[in-house]
Amino acid sequence: MKNRIVLILASIVFAIVLVLALRYPGEVVVKLTGYPSLAINLYFFIVVLIVFGIVLGGIIKLIAGFVKLPTRLRQTHHRHQTKKGEQVFCEGLHLYLQGDYTAASRLLMKTAQSKTNPRLIAALFAADAALLDNDIKTARKAITLSGVSPGEDAAADIVAAEIAVGDEAPESAAFRVNNIIDKKSGNLRASRILIKLCEKSGAWHLAEQALWQLDRALHDAPRRRQYIRIQIISALLRQAVGQKNKQQFNRWWQQADEATKEELLELYISSLAQLGDIKEAEHYLEKMITHDYNERAIEQYGMLSDSGAEYRIKRTEQWLKQHPENAALLRCLARLYKTTAQPDKAREYLEKSLAIKQDYETWRELNKLA
Repeated sequence: MKNRIVLILASIVFAIVLVLALRYPGEVVVKLTGYPSLAINLYFFIVVLIVFGIVLGGIIKLIAGFVKLPTRLRQTHHRHQTKKGEQVFCEGLHLYLQGDYTAASRLLMKTAQSKTNPRLIAALFAADAALLDNDIKTARKAITLSGVSPGEDAAADIVAAEIAVGDEAPESAAFRVNNIIDKKSGNLRASRILIKLCEKSGAWHLAEQALWQLDRALHDAPRRRQYIRIQIISALLRQAVGQKNKQQFNRWWQQADEATKEELLELYISSLAQLGDIKEAEHYLEKMITHDYNERAIEQYGMLSDSGAEYRIKRTEQWLKQHPENAALLRCLARLYKTTAQPDKAREYLEKSLAIKQDYETWRELNKLA
């Protein structure tokens, strides 16, 4: 701003002097120099001065243009590269959302490896896409390109934790996941990572923390929370059965609410059978049947192992006396008679069940006896 003011003032002064010189050339020269003879050459001097000024200004402008040219070229190239990088990123993100994780990670990695924005976001999405594509190597490279330190960015910590889980590095994963655990509102993805860690390392306390994170994160979405909780509990039950750990199995079953227990009834009963505890399975089903004649419980009761079938026949007949029109009890009794090699009795009860309710399972059992 100051330079502009000085330039304007100088131009005004120069214009005044020029006008005076043109109007009174002799007097001006005499007053300025004391040599009247110079007045004759004043016009030539002014013309030369103007021409020289124009030429000098043009040269300066030309030199300045050449000096700034590389900068302008770099700026133009940078804008072009940025625009191109954004286009590639958008294409990669579109593929990511469509579920084409292989192509998505390849395009997003291009943006992550460039020097243009959105490099950080592209690196994180590339790592996530690679993880979903089970490409741990690319995911690790992408998270390195992001340049994010542990604890600096939650999204980066999540991806890094999942990479560590895939790399069989539970300690590194636990370190990363601690940065994203929300002690107030919970974090759904942290919950899933904790479950994976629990499955890898057998650290059961991580699963408890995972359930806590899940409940807090989805407190306002009960259906989704219940769906994921069922998945988590079922995974933990299977793990406990695989390790023959009855104590942990019972512990996780107690963590389940009534709705979850009903959904996982078949898994619970079959798991007890694998753990060699048929009596407990039998007792649990009897309680459910006596309470509300749960059809799923009745179904499982008729499918228990052969041992103890005579006792279960007597129990089922007692229930049937109270509810003679219960088609599920009739089919259950038929199955129990079948296990004791009494096909005629089994057929009789299956036909009675079909007379009350037409059911695919009942027809299937009857066809097996044919």
